[in-house]
Amino acid sequence: MKTPKQVPNTCSLGNFELSIFTDGTHLVDSSGKTACYISDLIPMLSHLKPTWVMGYDLFPLETIDNRKKFYAEAVHENWRVVFTHEPHTPMVFLDEDDKGKVIARPVGEAAPLSSKS
Repeated sequence: MKTPKQVPNTCSLGNFELSIFTDGTHLVDSSGKTACYISDLIPMLSHLKPTWVMGYDLFPLETIDNRKKFYAEAVHENWRVVFTHEPHTPMVFLDEDDKGKVIARPVGEAAPLSSKS
């Protein structure tokens, strides 16, 4: 994974390769498919807009920049993205609409979720 600045600790677990980064990001690769747990970079689907950061974020501009970098890679590589704070939609694919806005598509569904702007 190119997005985090930190070098990951990586281990192989059977058919899975797990990379854990010091920023809390976890990346799992299996048979060419990737799932990424993004910790609090994007806590919930309502935080997909890059500038929608937490009020207590100590480095909001860095968070916005990291989200944009993450989106570029996750959308292009078709990663599954895991949200631990989303009880009804814990895993999605990220995509872009016709205006370039990042949207979420639930795993197993073709239609994107509606998102608040």
